[in-house]
Amino acid sequence: PNLAPVRDDLARDLGRGGWLCLASGDSAFMRSLPFAADFQLHELDAVELALRVSGFNVSAWRSHRETAAGNDGQTREKHFHLLLAHRR
Repeated sequence: PNLAPVRDDLARDLGRGGWLCLASGDSAFMRSLPFAADFQLHELDAVELALRVSGFNVSAWRSHRETAAGNDGQTREKHFHLLLAHRR
């Protein structure tokens, strides 16, 4: 899957000096969810590289885990990433 169109849209919409806070489910976690079968999932390092190529400095990254019930009522460990980037 190609990240270029999304990357370019973010860079255009935010403009120079803009900030982006991106929250996304970890790709391994997302693959475990039945509704995500048709999603185009990207590894965190590929997303970070795409942002850097389009003029963003990634200034912070956090991994977040929590155990909670999903929409199906089953308890599971959820894994998300939060990434903060500034457009040069």
